Amino acid sequence: MNRNTRVISPLGNTWIYNYDGVGNLIERTDANGNTTTYEYDALNRRIRTSYPDGSGAVWEYNAMGNLLRVTNTCGLNDVTTYQYDELNRVMACSVDYGGVFTKTVNYTYDVVGNRITVTYPDGNVTAYEYDPVNRLVRVTAFDGVTTYEYDNAGRRVRMSYPNDVYVTYGYDGTNRSVSLIEKNATDAIVVNRSYEYDAVGNKLKETHDEDGSYREIEYDALNRLVQVIYHSSPAEVQHYTYDGVGNRLTKTVDGAVTTYTYNADDRLTQEVSPTETIDYGNDNNGNRISKTDSNGTYRYAYDFENRLINFTKPSGDYATYNYSPEGLKLSRIRYYHAWGVTVPDYYVYSGREL
Repeated sequence: MNRNTRVISPLGNTWIYNYDGVGNLIERTDANGNTTTYEYDALNRRIRTSYPDGSGAVWEYNAMGNLLRVTNTCGLNDVTTYQYDELNRVMACSVDYGGVFTKTVNYTYDVVGNRITVTYPDGNVTAYEYDPVNRLVRVTAFDGVTTYEYDNAGRRVRMSYPNDVYVTYGYDGTNRSVSLIEKNATDAIVVNRSYEYDAVGNKLKETHDEDGSYREIEYDALNRLVQVIYHSSPAEVQHYTYDGVGNRLTKTVDGAVTTYTYNADDRLTQEVSPTETIDYGNDNNGNRISKTDSNGTYRYAYDFENRLINFTKPSGDYATYNYSPEGLKLSRIRYYHAWGVTVPDYYVYSGREL
């Protein structure tokens, strides 16, 4: 069935995969030596994931096949539950953050299935309106109204914000963006951009008409960026070179060269510029675990799915992240060492939509 059962990197790092008789992945051992197992129901839906430390996740479904509950014993020990209407549309999504508190988002729909309201945990309601062909034309939120306009081809040509700023968009015959104009509440131009492309869609020129500056962009035969000329004040020229597998080897800015070094697995290990040297550390899975520059060492930690769960700065500031079993970020908690202040952010989703 052409399934990968073993992958060995040039550095010798090895991933091992095992499958059941119908092709479901049932066991994965990564290059760090962590083994994760997976279980499925009779309909081949994943119902359990188990990690080496005993944590994991469980999925539950109703008779219609809708996902009812996801219990996550990693990180926050969160439980996400869903409620549906008779048309199997999500009416409510609730996340219990480890028994500490619960956040619920509610949804309503029009007769053709467009979502028309979202009620957030703080009570704020966002309302959506659509045109006769179900394109979003108006969003009313706590901070005001945003509107959208389209051309006959269905492309968005204008977006107006609550503060009376609006943006207009222009396109060529292949639906590429060729102009973007932003005006403020007094109708004065704030941003005026135009774009040109080559035959394969690479951007060749970007003009900032509001100040007369522009940049010209060049590519090699493999469509890799090789030169950017900034016609602005100050002017600047950038050159790039690559190795045989596409890793960037050098970046030259007005004669000042920065070089990049990689290991056999094509992971960046060092960056040397005229002003400093930056060293990078990577684990066997290829995740960046450290960055050391003139400020000190930044450190990164990951979960068994190779998702970033901790980032620490030399200053002592750090951030921690928690995820749903589907990989959606459920929380970000930032700590500012100098002030001893912790700032938490929590997220609720419907499917994969925030």
